[in-house]
Amino acid sequence: ELPALARLRPIAGDSALGRRFLEAVTPYVYRATPDEAALAAAAGGEPEEAARHARGGPPGSRDVELLTRRLQLLHGARQPDLQGANTLSALAQLAASGLVAATVAEPLAEAYSFLRRLEHRLQIAGDDEAAALQPGSAATEIAARRMGFSAAADLESALAAHRNVVTEHCAGGLGRSPNTV
Repeated sequence: ELPALARLRPIAGDSALGRRFLEAVTPYVYRATPDEAALAAAAGGEPEEAARHARGGPPGSRDVELLTRRLQLLHGARQPDLQGANTLSALAQLAASGLVAATVAEPLAEAYSFLRRLEHRLQIAGDDEAAALQPGSAATEIAARRMGFSAAADLESALAAHRNVVTEHCAGGLGRSPNTV
């Protein structure tokens, strides 16, 4: 659960207690010598979901999150500025530190933002937590319009392009324990 702990932040209740808890778990999350088994679990994520899911379907926003968290866990103990809960901010910080090339971080951030917006539109349009695209469905047509597309086919084309970016930049990183991307 290290990737989940890396995303923690106090949002309600006693903020001082929340900060103390974060301070207490930080050395466990960002270890000087990363636990390879924990990193392997972080790379594996959850079991594959249906291929049409915006978040977890292969490839999806979860792949970007997992790669980002993995690099944070590998380098966060030595570089505390890499520790952060927000995926886009963490990706930008990884790029600023030279651990991810800007030519990789920028298209990944764009793909991640697109995939998360799509996930949210699908959830709203279909009242569905699974956020699955169903070709020809009213929810997919509504989501396409809400994403600024005139037709679902245009949305599906953009989705394929963003998934290609995620595949290109995350596939090797999730499978081979990279120190940099």
